[in-house]
Amino acid sequence: MRFCATPRAYKELRGCALMGKEDDMDWRVFLATFTAVFFAELADKTQLVGIGMAAKTGKPISVWLGSVSAYIIVTVISVFVGALMAKFIKPEVIRYVGASSFVIIGLLMLFKVL
Repeated sequence: MRFCATPRAYKELRGCALMGKEDDMDWRVFLATFTAVFFAELADKTQLVGIGMAAKTGKPISVWLGSVSAYIIVTVISVFVGALMAKFIKPEVIRYVGASSFVIIGLLMLFKVL
């Protein structure tokens, strides 16, 4: 199994074990992912940190570059972990465990356990 941890270009990803069966860009998946992440990230703590850092430092470009860089790394890690998990666990199980964890953490925060 080849693991593409540091892709240099899309062509280098062809044949990578994590790419899946179809190498072509699926625009429906792209748009669904973009929409889900865009709306999930609106007005969350990451934006508040960005607003605060830009206001405090007066360097919005540096804050933007730092924020985007961090988010790229976090996203790469989560996508590779998800792709790897999908090789061993059914996507439905991953979805139900993720949703259940989200609800449990929310309840724990609601009752001030976390």
